[in-house]
Amino acid sequence: MKRVIWKFELKGFRCKIEMPKDASILEIQTQKETPCIWAICDPEAEKETRTFVVKGTGHVYNFMEEPLIYLGTFQEGRLVWHVFEVGE
Repeated sequence: MKRVIWKFELKGFRCKIEMPKDASILEIQTQKETPCIWAICDPEAEKETRTFVVKGTGHVYNFMEEPLIYLGTFQEGRLVWHVFEVGE
């Protein structure tokens, strides 16, 4: 089974991204001022839609509302953002 690393852009504070099923998240960083997710993917796998949430340091959020899985943190100037995936 072939594997490749693909990049997906995070667009907004809550976004849905279509990626190959069972893609494994490697890293969260900015590239050219755009927050991105890099993941190991099987390019031939069927696609699934995954939901990601971006929260800033100090932002109030009820983490009991929905299951969130922490993926990583990135910085934009003085701002620090934390990326979570909405679990099941």
